[in-house]
Amino acid sequence: MIEETIQEFYIASLEDVIDGMEIKELEWVLKDFENEEMYEECAGIKKALDFIKKKTIKEIKKEYKETKTKDDEE
Repeated sequence: MIEETIQEFYIASLEDVIDGMEIKELEWVLKDFENEEMYEECAGIKKALDFIKKKTIKEIKKEYKETKTKDDEE
């Protein structure tokens, strides 16, 4: 259950950035979840932020597609 939540928020965060959300906005979302002590959700968002900050939008889209497909198969 915990891993599923982390993965769900990782994928959602990648999708948000692909759809145009700024990294700063995603960082604010992370802060809100931290304040609510929603730590599994935070882990997923943090994982996405760490990935996003090092990649191009093309690489982010590829990761999203691969991760989403793999997640849908499970």
